[in-house]
Formats: sequence, C-alpha cells, structure tokens
Amino acid sequence: MQTLFPWLLLLFRLGLGALFIWSGIAKYQHFDAFLSAVYDYELIPVWMVTFFGYMLPGVEILCGAYLALGLFTRWAASTTGFLLLLFIVALFLVLMRGEPIDCGCFMGGNNDPVTWKKWWEDVAMLLACTALVRWPNTPLSLDQLLNKLPSPTDTN
Repeated sequence: MQTLFPWLLLLFRLGLGALFIWSGIAKYQHFDAFLSAVYDYELIPVWMVTFFGYMLPGVEILCGAYLALGLFTRWAASTTGFLLLLFIVALFLVLMRGEPIDCGCFMGGNNDPVTWKKWWEDVAMLLACTALVRWPNTPLSLDQLLNKLPSPTDTN
C-alpha cells in the first residue's frame, strides 16, 4: 500500500488540477450564465456578483495550474480546499431552501442543477485536498524537483 500512496496523491493532484482549470475556463467562456448562477444562489450582495464572477474562475485556473504542475502544492491544495468548503456550504444552503437552481459548476449550457450528488462530490474533493495539504510532495511535481524534497515514502 505504501508504494501506491504517492501515486494516489499524484492522481488527486492531477485530477483536481485538471478539474479546476476546466471549471475556471468554462466559467469565463459562459460568463453571463455563470453570473446568473452566482446571483441565483442569493448568498452574496448583488453589488459583489460581478467582482466574484471575475475573481473565482481566475483563482480556480491558478490553483488548478499549480496543482497540475505540482508547484506550491500545499498552498494550491489549501486554497482549493477553502473554495470547496465555500461551495459545500453554498450547495447545502440551496439544498435546504429547496430551490432548483443551476450549480454554476462548469457552465456548459446544460443546466446542471444543485443536487446532493454534487454536494458529496465536493466533499470528496475536499478530502483529496486535505490529503494534498498533509502530503504535498507527490511524484512528478515541480515542488519535489525544485526543492529536492523527500517523497511520502522516504523514511527518516
């Protein structure tokens, strides 16, 4: 199991990285639909919707790129985890209100509703981020190359 663990962490890192890059780009590509989804959550003041709409996809792309490269992995996983925690709370509040709104996750124009399945997916991604915060030194990472950091299987 110990020999598979670093590769599982690599899978987490690359999977989260790709997902967040894709999500951020999709939000910019369908910006008006994304702003509408943010507004529908009714969790931030109307005057902040546009600012949040520009900021969130950029942060997602930045964190996703850092995760994909394995650069500043602990910071990227922490920030991504924080975003996921916000998403989990937002999804939960919408589910408790029982409002059928678009989740605003990937904005592919397919009207993707908020569901408990999405909530659990975000919880699973938060757990993956937590693992990467705890063990950021994964195979094939720039962090390890630049800092010559030990891998999770190295013993001291």
